[in-house]
Parts: sequence; structure tokens; C-alpha cells
Amino acid sequence: MNRYLEYLLKLKLFVAFLLLLSNGYGQEISTISIESSLKIAGANNLTISKLNLNKTVLEADLLISKGWWIPEIFAGIQTRQLQGAAMNGNGSFFTDVNQQNLWNGVGIDALWNIGEGIYKTKASELKLEANTYKTTAEKNIVLLDVADTYYQLLIGFLKANAYHQLHSVADNISQQLALQVGVGLAYESELLLAQSNVHHLKIQELNQQKYYYKKSAQLSRLLNLNPFNNLIPIDTILKPIELVNIDSLENLDSLGNNRAEIQEAKLLLKAVSAEKLTTTKAFFIPNVRLNSFGSLYGGLLGPVSLMPSSPGSEIKQLYPTTSLNFSLQWKIPIEKLIYNGPTKKMEASEQIKELEIKEIKAAINQDIGIAKQNILISKQQTELANKAYLQSKEAFNQCAKRQELGTIRPFELLQAQEIFIQSKLDYIEAIANYQHSAICFSGSYWNKFIIQTVTTFNK
Repeated sequence: MNRYLEYLLKLKLFVAFLLLLSNGYGQEISTISIESSLKIAGANNLTISKLNLNKTVLEADLLISKGWWIPEIFAGIQTRQLQGAAMNGNGSFFTDVNQQNLWNGVGIDALWNIGEGIYKTKASELKLEANTYKTTAEKNIVLLDVADTYYQLLIGFLKANAYHQLHSVADNISQQLALQVGVGLAYESELLLAQSNVHHLKIQELNQQKYYYKKSAQLSRLLNLNPFNNLIPIDTILKPIELVNIDSLENLDSLGNNRAEIQEAKLLLKAVSAEKLTTTKAFFIPNVRLNSFGSLYGGLLGPVSLMPSSPGSEIKQLYPTTSLNFSLQWKIPIEKLIYNGPTKKMEASEQIKELEIKEIKAAINQDIGIAKQNILISKQQTELANKAYLQSKEAFNQCAKRQELGTIRPFELLQAQEIFIQSKLDYIEAIANYQHSAICFSGSYWNKFIIQTVTTFNK
């Protein structure tokens, strides 16, 4: 069979399949690759967007913590009116008192809990830094989900396309058999089997289309795209790319100590330790109180009445008045001396964080071990699938030559075509699984994704 004509036939079938996906169900199509999927996820995914907003919240919390030393400034007016009795400083009373005064001014009021302010600010800084690693870890989970869904979409798309091609070939063979039955060159039973096979392949094609549409909708959700667009993976035919050095995996024993989850847990442990200092060292640091104001103080409705002890003073309604109060104070709660509950609570929290770090390391070790084995097994599957693909390709070419000579039955050609396409699908699926395993490993061990442009394979 002429290679150029064969290529045109495959291209025609592929375009027909794309038109079937778009027009047959009234939906538009959009192309996408593994690289663009991961980039779009980083920009559009709703989970990642929430993580970025959570970082903004923690940054605001840090600003609040840093503002512990900033005093309050007040300004205003205050009046006081009293009629009747009033007690003097020595305990005696005045009667028929009519007090009316007015205060207006500005001032500053500050209470500095120095120990708590310093250590809580440090804890907030550590929590913000920990959140950076948490965001990285959560992004990796999202990107792994996107990669897994993309490769499932790719496999579903290729299988649907393959069954579409097989259905077209089987339908053509069925029509040939119908002509042969009409002239007595084939049995009717062969025609019935061929027609049954056409329907079977159509059912398989529809099953794969259902799977493809499901994965397309799932990927659209992860990428926050229009769910009514069918995503067409452009990495349709792949060559394996060595994203990970296979030889280096054999002696891989160390844990992914640089994983974001571990870094986050360590920083949260430091944050708890910093907060614990508010229940220990902070008690030895005094609270500082400062209150000061400047005002105009005097009568409410008119000039004041001066005391006899102020002869010669100018009688006015308001007089400039200033005040300054400063104090140092150590607060020692009796509860701490008896039960020491806050410190014990923080110590327990530290122990919990230490156990969480151990749990995370165990989980990471498991992830790395699984990813490592998946890469090694997928590599073997790729090599075996490649051999099967080359063998089936040679068998199909020989059957095509026999067809030109008229020495092959139609069912033999169809069977050879089915085996050839299935082996090709096995090869592509093995490569897709290998690429996905390599991406998972890069995310599990190095905490980053190694994405390269996928090379097409057109033979």
C-alpha cells in the first residue's frame, strides 16, 4: 500500500473523528498539551487561587502582629456636669455644688506587652513562611491531578480515534463482503459476522467517547475552563522522554528532605516554639504603659471661678493643660505558678508537630517508593509494547502486500489491522504512563515538575 495514500487515509479519518466530536454533539473543540495544561492550572485553578488569597490573609495577620508597638492616638471633647453634693479629698462634703467643665484635646495611649509582641510577631513570620511551602505542596497536588487527568484524556481520545478507524475499516470490509455474497464469492455467514463486528466496534467507539468526554469535563473543571468545550490533546502520539535518569533510581535511598510539606511542618514547629516563649520568657519582660495628652480645660458655659489660692491669675474659660503618665509593670498570673497550663499546652503542641513531621516523612518515603517503582515498571512496559508494535506493524504491512496480490481474506486484514492498532495503543498508553510516572516522581522527590516539549511520533 502506498505510504502517501496510507497517510492521507489516516489524516482523513482523524479529521473526520474531530468533526464527529465537535459537530455530533454540538460542542466546540480546543486543543491542549500537557505543558499548557500545567501552565493554565497554575493561573486558573480555583484551589491555587484560594491558596494565593490565603497567603494574603496571613500577610495581613503578620502586619497586625507587627503593629503591637504602635500606640493609639485619641482626640475629642468631654464635658462634665454635676449638681448637688460632692465629696472633698479629706472626706468632707460640699452641698449645693454646680460643677460644669469642658475638656478638649489630643493625646496618646500605649500599652506595650513587649515579650508577647516580640514572640508573637516571630511566630507570625514563621507561619507566613510555612504557608509559602504549604502553597507549593498544594499546587503540586493540583498539578499532579491535572497531569493524571490529562494523560487519561489522552488515552481515551486515542482509543476512541482508534476504534473509529477500526469501525471505518470494518464497515468497508462489510460492504466488500456484501458485493462478494451477491456474486457468490463469499458466504452470507461471513457477511453477518462482518456486520456484527461493525456494530461491536461502533459500541466500543461510543464507550471510549463517553470516557473521553468525562475526562475532558474533569480537566476543564481543574483548569477552570468552559466545560462545554471538548479538549483535544495535541500530544496524540508520543516518544518516551527521559525526564528522570533511570540508572539513578536503583540506588535511591534518601528521603525527599526538601519537600515542601517537611519544610512547612518544620517552620510550624518553630512557630509553636516561638509562641511558647510568650508563656515563659515573656513573663520576665515588663509591660510598659504610657499615657499623655495636651488639652484646653475649663468652664463649659463661661469663665471659671478661681480658688482663693490663685490670686492675680487671669480669669478665662479654658486653660492649657498637659499630662504625662508612665509605668512599668510585671504581671505574674497565679495560675501559672500553680498549674502552668499555657506552657504545658504549648509543649504538647510541639510534640504533636514533631510527630507530624515523622508522619510526613513516612508518607513522602512511600510516595517516592511508589513513583520509583512505577517509573521502572513503565519503562519495561514501554520496551515490550514497542517490540509488539514493531512486530504487528510488520505483520500488517505483509497483509497489505497480500491484499494487493489477492491472497488474503478480508477478515484476516481486519484482524491484522485490529492487532496493529491495539499494539500501537498499548505502546502509546505505556509511554503516557511512563511520562506521568516521571512527572509524579519529579513532584514527589524534587518538589518540582520537569516538563519538556513532547516529540511526535508519526511512523
